[in-house]
Amino acid sequence: MEEWYEDQRLMTRSEFVLSQDGAPLNSTYINDIVHDYGELAKVPTVTAHALRHSHASLLISLGENPLVIRDRLGHKDVRTTLEIYGHLYPKSDIEASKRLEGLVTVLSE
Repeated sequence: MEEWYEDQRLMTRSEFVLSQDGAPLNSTYINDIVHDYGELAKVPTVTAHALRHSHASLLISLGENPLVIRDRLGHKDVRTTLEIYGHLYPKSDIEASKRLEGLVTVLSE
């Protein structure tokens, strides 16, 4: 039993989606599963990649730190994350300007 528990503990540290025997699942199999559940939910054409993009997009909309998003997506460099998802930050510059304006106003009073 201890050996089984140790095997389970080691398998959960992987970056891959794993089968019951610990082998990584291939992307076609994962996409087939996602597609089947999408059909059950009556959602048109769902892919694992679309879920990944949605995951990142939702984190961005919640204001999550880009470094956290980088880690969750497995990117080595935050620049990769920002190059792919940077267009989802369009209001950030305006919001940052407003915050700075508010700070300058408070400091000048």
